Amino acid sequence: MHTCKLCWYAMFSPKKLVEAQEADNTGRAVLPAGDREHAAFRIHRAFWASAGLVMVTALLGYGAGLLVLHCPWCMASAIARVLQLVGAVLLLWATLFVRGWDIQTFGGTTLSERVNQWLFRGLYIVGTFLLIMSLPL
Repeated sequence: MHTCKLCWYAMFSPKKLVEAQEADNTGRAVLPAGDREHAAFRIHRAFWASAGLVMVTALLGYGAGLLVLHCPWCMASAIARVLQLVGAVLLLWATLFVRGWDIQTFGGTTLSERVNQWLFRGLYIVGTFLLIMSLPL
């Protein structure tokens, strides 16, 4: 199921997320156990993937700020304050929202746990993007 749709369910229709998780659990039950990847490789991949995402967010945010800076009809200082406010609010919201132990399972791979991560990361990326966008202003 599409990531955005699942996040929408988490925010506005939790009953549908429960149904989707039950279907996901049923599908996972029939998968062979197979060889699990060692945690060291997961950490390595997550480290570099997150570094790339941070770089892309920083470059896009700063570039968007430069575009706004050169906009003749924009009030850059007012826009910068709004971007900083909204960015800080999104970062705080993500921090206060994220669930940990109260939804965590042994495997840490249930649909609810993944949606929780997607929402947290989405809020954090947008908040960081907005703060970085305000820097050139």
